[in-house]
Amino acid sequence: MKKIIVFLTLALTFAACEDDVKFNDPAFQALSNYDFWRADASVAEVKDGTLRVYGTNGAESLLLRIPNYGFGKRYDLGIDDKNVAVFRRVIEKDTIRFKTGINLGGGYVVFDEASKQVPGTVSGRFVVDAPNTNIANDTMKSVYLHEGVFFRIKMSEITNGMPSEIPVLE
Repeated sequence: MKKIIVFLTLALTFAACEDDVKFNDPAFQALSNYDFWRADASVAEVKDGTLRVYGTNGAESLLLRIPNYGFGKRYDLGIDDKNVAVFRRVIEKDTIRFKTGINLGGGYVVFDEASKQVPGTVSGRFVVDAPNTNIANDTMKSVYLHEGVFFRIKMSEITNGMPSEIPVLE
């Protein structure tokens, strides 16, 4: 009888783990200054060769912008204003914006190899260290997102005349 109870407990445990994995597909998440951050909604768009990956949970949003992207490649942030990360946090009526740019912040975005990508989606990893760009609002000097993952985010190709789903954060 003990063996049956142990077996059923293990079976239920593994079944619960499997459900968690399905729940996080797609996923856009990271540790934010050592607190868990996850987007409830996410989308990726390509326009004129620039990939923009966006996720939001309502109060906080993250945008990763990489021009001329390629799968299996790494793109450093904080070197130029081409490869950019923008994190936005809304607290009551205030919006705090954190951004990488020319000698501003740091981090990287790494896209998974093409063989690991699911067609029509994009997956990869990221680290973002972005300073507060709101001079008047110094409640937070910077945001540090690490162990970041975007997994199977649905991609769409934006052509002239098509509206973007991604709001302007830049």
